[in-house]
Amino acid sequence: MKMKKTTAQTTAPTNQLRDRCQNHFLALRIPVEPAALDELLARAEKESLSHLRFLDLLLGAQADARRERAVARRIQDAHFAENKTLEAFNWQFNPKAFDRVQIEELATGDFIRRHSNLVLVGWSRSCDILSHLTKWLERLIAGGL
Repeated sequence: MKMKKTTAQTTAPTNQLRDRCQNHFLALRIPVEPAALDELLARAEKESLSHLRFLDLLLGAQADARRERAVARRIQDAHFAENKTLEAFNWQFNPKAFDRVQIEELATGDFIRRHSNLVLVGWSRSCDILSHLTKWLERLIAGGL
């Protein structure tokens, strides 16, 4: 009988703490479903997750979703004229005219992180790839690179 009382005493404060945490999430507008929290708490206990790993799992998915929504909102607010992507570009059209590896390297946006300049120069037939690349870069920048 003492064992049941001990379990009940341990469970009540744990449930109260869980409910407090859920209220904190609501106050902070972090959409964590109670069932998802319970599942993650059980996993953390079972796998002996570190505090940081637990927080990463708890908040990581929500942060990723929020970032994706922000990027989509920025792209929508930018009112881009066309929705061109490098994936849609026909690389077989004139494969000798473009250095695909170099174009794909530019598309990573690494030059932005390095604070380097980019000058795009081309002849009239290169406009399609330049258009695709600039539209992709617009989206990259709108995404908060």
